[in-house]
Amino acid sequence: MGCEDPQHLANCGRRASSRLRLRLPATLITLDGQGPAVLENISATGARVASQFTLRPGASCILRLPRLELFADVAWCAQGRLGLNFEAPLSHDQLVTLRNLDPDDLSNEHASSQNWARAFVDGTIGRRC
Repeated sequence: MGCEDPQHLANCGRRASSRLRLRLPATLITLDGQGPAVLENISATGARVASQFTLRPGASCILRLPRLELFADVAWCAQGRLGLNFEAPLSHDQLVTLRNLDPDDLSNEHASSQNWARAFVDGTIGRRC
């Protein structure tokens, strides 16, 4: 059982499935409330979202997107971003639908990442979870 085995990819620093980079508005919903988020990337098995809505690793939530609600568990939380693991994998058609909803089509992704990094360094965003 080495790095070629999909069950052990996480231990080798490799993802089990590729990520699709997006910038979609989303909402994180828990039993304690809800908060706004931005979907930054997604795969069939998980996603990374930016949000100031504080969730701890291990917490369960719903990621509400346009036309889709996904049940997920928080895998990690750092500097205003969360890693989510979905309870059920997304289909290829669901991923394509989400990709087609992206209004910016990633044209401003580099500038947006630079702005986020500047704001983080300035201390205006990025509270620790």
